[in-house]
Amino acid sequence: NGYRDVCTDFCVHLYDTGDEFVLAPAARTAFNAIDAQHDETPKGKKQRTDAIRAQVKEWLIVDEKKEAGSRQQHKLLDFRRYKPEVVVKYMCSRKKIKKNPKTGQKEERLLGNSRYSAIRTALMTYLAEVYDHDWTSKQLAYMAKALKGISKETSTTAQNKGRQDDMEPGKKAMSFELYEKTNEWLIEQGDRSAAHARAFLAKTWSLACRSDSTQSIKTADLVWRDDASGIVFAHQKNDQDGSRARKPRHSYFNPIKWSVCPELALFEYLVLFSSIALDEERGAKLFRGGEKNEAASARFWNVLKRVYSEHLDELNEMGYRISDLGTHSIRKGAITYLTSGTTDGPSSIAACNRGGWSMGRMLNIYCLYERAGDHLCGRILSGLPTLSPDFTVLPPDFVVLKAAGETDEAHANRKAGIERAVEDGIVKVFGQQPPCFCLVSCTLHAQSTCISTAYVIYVY
Repeated sequence: NGYRDVCTDFCVHLYDTGDEFVLAPAARTAFNAIDAQHDETPKGKKQRTDAIRAQVKEWLIVDEKKEAGSRQQHKLLDFRRYKPEVVVKYMCSRKKIKKNPKTGQKEERLLGNSRYSAIRTALMTYLAEVYDHDWTSKQLAYMAKALKGISKETSTTAQNKGRQDDMEPGKKAMSFELYEKTNEWLIEQGDRSAAHARAFLAKTWSLACRSDSTQSIKTADLVWRDDASGIVFAHQKNDQDGSRARKPRHSYFNPIKWSVCPELALFEYLVLFSSIALDEERGAKLFRGGEKNEAASARFWNVLKRVYSEHLDELNEMGYRISDLGTHSIRKGAITYLTSGTTDGPSSIAACNRGGWSMGRMLNIYCLYERAGDHLCGRILSGLPTLSPDFTVLPPDFVVLKAAGETDEAHANRKAGIERAVEDGIVKVFGQQPPCFCLVSCTLHAQSTCISTAYVIYVY
C-alpha cells in the first residue's frame, strides 16, 4: 500500500508539472478525461487529484496480479522516457512542511533519508517488477550515487541548521517512561476507547510487533499458558509467505507495576468488549476498528493523539512532540528497551526472534527459537525488574482459606469446587479460558483501572 501511494503521488506530479509524456499514452488519455470533468476551482482541483490517485491505485492493484493483458492495457509509464533522472528530479522536489518550535512559523524541509529510500524503492524496484522492466547496471549505479548524494545533503542540512531530529529515520522510539505514562493517562481517561487503546498499546509493546500485526491478531491466535499469554503471527511484513517457523511470543503479568501489565490491560479490554471473545468465527479480529471503516490501528492512534494533546507539557518535558511519534514508535521503543534498557538483557538471537527479523541464511538455520529466550524477552517487555528476584514473580491468585474445624479433605473439595466454578464462569463469559490470575488482578486493581469491581461482578 505504501508503494502504491508513492506511485500515485508520482503520477499526479508528472501530470501537474508538464512531465506528462513520461506517462504512457493510455494513462495520459485517462487523466485528460478525468481533468475535463472538473473545474479549476480549488475544490475541483482536489477532486481531480483524488480521482487520478484512485485510478492509478486501481490499475496497480490489478496489474500486481499479472493477469493476462492487464499490464499492457494499464501501463502507467513510457519506459523509453522513464529514466532514473526522472525519479531523482521527483525526489529532489519532495519536501515536508514542519512547524519551527522556536519561531512558530511553518517552514519547508527536506524529507528524512528513509523516506527518500522508500521513494526510490517504490519507483525503481516496485514499478519495474509490476511492469517487467529491467534497469541497466549503469542506471542502477546512477540511482545509487544520486541517493547517496541526497542522503548526504539531508544530513548536512539538518546538522547545519540544528535539526538533529530530522536525522533520525522515521518516528522517534517510545521510551519506557513514556510508555508507562501513556498507560497511566489512558487509565485516567477510563472509558471504553481508552481500554481499547491501552490493550492495543500493551500488546504491541509486549510483542514488539508492528501495529499492522497487532490489528491482524485473531481471537483464535490468543493462547493462555499458565501465567502468560502467547500469540502466533502467521503473516508479517518481513515474512509475507509465512514460510518461517511459527512460534508464540509470550507476555507476562506484572503485579509489581500493574499499570504496564499487558495481561491485565488485555483482560480489561475483553471484559468491556466480551462479545469479541465470544465470537466463534476463527477469523474474528481481536481488535476491531471504529466507524466508517476506520482501521483498529488508526482508531488506537487517534485516541493516543487526543491523550497526548491533553498532556502536552508533560510530553514536551520528556523530549517529545506529538509529531515525533507514531504507531511504529512503540515497536522501536520496545526493541530498544529490550536490548539496551537493562544490563541483563536477552541475546541478540532472542531479540531478533522476538522482533521477527531474519538473521541471514546460516543463522536462521542454526540459531533457532527456544522458549527460554522468548520467556526472558516477554518478562522484560512486561516491565518486570530484571535485576531483582521479583523478575520471576507470579501473578496474584485466589487463596481458599481453611475454615475453623474443617478437615483437609473437605477443604480440598471446597477449594476444587470454587476453582471449577470460577473457571466455568470465565469460559461462559469469554468462550475460552484465560487464567484465573486475570480475574484476580482485575479485581485487585479495579478501583484504579478502566473498570470497576461492580462491573466485573456484573459480567460474571
